[in-house]
Amino acid sequence: MCLIISLLLLSSCGTQSATLAPDELPIITTPTLAGTPTSIERDRLFLANYGLKALEAPEQFETNIPTNNDRTLPFSLYLPASQAVGLDFTSYEGKMGFFRNYLVGFTQKEHFKIYAHLLIVDDQIIGTWMSVEHYAPGIFPINTPLDELP
Repeated sequence: MCLIISLLLLSSCGTQSATLAPDELPIITTPTLAGTPTSIERDRLFLANYGLKALEAPEQFETNIPTNNDRTLPFSLYLPASQAVGLDFTSYEGKMGFFRNYLVGFTQKEHFKIYAHLLIVDDQIIGTWMSVEHYAPGIFPINTPLDELP
């Protein structure tokens, strides 16, 4: 933005007026890879809808969405927690996606970490839940109030 303004100011300083055509303006691009500020900001707004705030930068891990026959224990718990807030990732079975994990708080008694997890495919949030460190199974719907977690 500053570069464009500087170019416009410089073009008006000389005796000749130079006007840049739209296709001559410098292009400033933002990467569209997962984890860009745009998707991180979207995640933060998503978390805010549930009264949550990210306390630090997220961690991100690739995953393959298992099919119903291959669904392991964690995924079998993630699905109902996601469905509790209207998300269902069963139509994404077999696709590659990733988890983006945000620290959102600490338990009151033991001060264990509480994480909000987002399951993302094609830059869309398709699943979400919370977990509590050192607590098994420790998977809760994201709309569970933090003070009700163990």
